[in-house]
Amino acid sequence: MLLLGLWFFVLGLFTVITTRKSFITILVAIELLLLGVSSVAVGYSFLLDQVEAQYFSLFILAAAAAESAIGLAILVQFYRMRGRVDYDVYYFLKG
Repeated sequence: MLLLGLWFFVLGLFTVITTRKSFITILVAIELLLLGVSSVAVGYSFLLDQVEAQYFSLFILAAAAAESAIGLAILVQFYRMRGRVDYDVYYFLKG
């Protein structure tokens, strides 16, 4: 469980660093990061026999689901405004 969580985290981090063109890919990579952290927390909770880490992992997964829903809603709004979802089109978001 711990190695699987570490693998998810590294894969998500690598994807976020290397992919700069697709919003959806970046959202999925952030979900992988959060899933990896949650898996490590659950693995250590089983290893150390503590329930608090499992509660923390449920909170992480709920926050990840909310973040994903908000991100997808923003992408749908961008698609309605411009007709496509490309990273290069949205340079106007830079502050």
